[in-house]
Amino acid sequence: MFKILWLDDQIDQLSDSVQNVRDNLTEPVIIFEAKNFEGAISMVDDFNNLSLMILDYSISDSNTIDKFLKNIKEVNCPKVIFTNFPSEAEKNMKIDIYGGIYKIISKKDIHELIEFLNSMLFYKGFTLVHMSDLHFDSKARTNNKADQLNRITKFFEQVLNSSDYLAITGDIADKNNFYDYNEVLPILKKELINKFGKNYYDKTFIIPGNHDMHWDNYSSSILSENCYYNYTKFYIDLLGEKSKNDLIDFPQNTLPIIQNINTCWKRKLRDNISIIGLNSSTNNIELKGKGVFSEKDHNIIESEWNKHKSPNEIRILLTHHNVFVPPTYSKQQEKSQMIENGFLIKSILEHGCDLILSGHTHTPNIFAFEHSSFSDGQTIHKEFKKFINISCGTFGGIGSSLNYASKIHFLPNKTFNGWNIEIEPFQYNVNDSEWVTNNNNKKLAI
Repeated sequence: MFKILWLDDQIDQLSDSVQNVRDNLTEPVIIFEAKNFEGAISMVDDFNNLSLMILDYSISDSNTIDKFLKNIKEVNCPKVIFTNFPSEAEKNMKIDIYGGIYKIISKKDIHELIEFLNSMLFYKGFTLVHMSDLHFDSKARTNNKADQLNRITKFFEQVLNSSDYLAITGDIADKNNFYDYNEVLPILKKELINKFGKNYYDKTFIIPGNHDMHWDNYSSSILSENCYYNYTKFYIDLLGEKSKNDLIDFPQNTLPIIQNINTCWKRKLRDNISIIGLNSSTNNIELKGKGVFSEKDHNIIESEWNKHKSPNEIRILLTHHNVFVPPTYSKQQEKSQMIENGFLIKSILEHGCDLILSGHTHTPNIFAFEHSSFSDGQTIHKEFKKFINISCGTFGGIGSSLNYASKIHFLPNKTFNGWNIEIEPFQYNVNDSEWVTNNNNKKLAI
């Protein structure tokens, strides 16, 4: 819920303005009304959960401003001065979306404030945690299995604790047998309920990886047509009845299927944020774990993203295999990546995809492109400005000492007409059994 703290030193005259704002916003908000910052302390349970502060104060000198800023500087949200006659001291205050003052709006026309608030409602920030390649192995030795489960519990406590959504980009099980899924299922379900409540389906996005099929290191000459049976059962058992709609929404035979159930989906985080989960793995035994992007996948993207893209819209694609091969990869490693990735790149550019989240490589990497184009040598077919592919690295496997996850913060830009993302990397410290971040965040515009 969008929360506003409205400070007015003439609070008796405030109610009409507040009601006018409430009546004209595009969605409900919570507004705390107080005469001063001290008075607000008893109303607001957590100032860091505020979306905006509106400051209707008489601030006339720098000493008063210094004292005032000292009180509010720890509140990490945009702040608006709402006044008819801003003083020179107010005009000279630092303009900064976080920590300082973002905007000065005249009280002569409250519609300017309403328009600004509606713009903010379009651009509510949120955080999505990205994990991949759990490779849970039910046949691991007891101490290794305990470490795997502990790693998951700590992850939910230390990484997912203050986030809005979770994306898992494949390879949940190591060898895709019933026991792998059956052992990891209860702990994932328990932690998701603790974090998101019983309706955690709306906050959780999962796709399969190449290990989430019948797995014997491709030594068999044929993989079963039902190779995703265990994964699909796990998916429905974890995410509930709603998740069945994910698996039957597309036309038959769109992807490798189990009993006419597809393993891809399209969902909405919000009205202006859409997400598509593709299955880049294949049951073609000759490809041995490589990723595949087909014309049928292109049709899925086209059916969802063929509409005009609004300025405040975000389009996110989940795929297990990397679109781009990390430059540190050997030729042998490169062979395990996605084939026909040029077709995928062309498809996502034509349909305005902003962000791809992937796994598979086991090493974190980010590819960010800006002001680029593709051509057949004669004609520029498409020019694009922003495009980002993030692979978060492996969450963990037996004997792995390098375990990664990422927290992606989606933030409005300073004029509330576009998005920035801030990628916060996490790594599991095996010795201390803790997920830690080095605060070496990467900030990018999309």
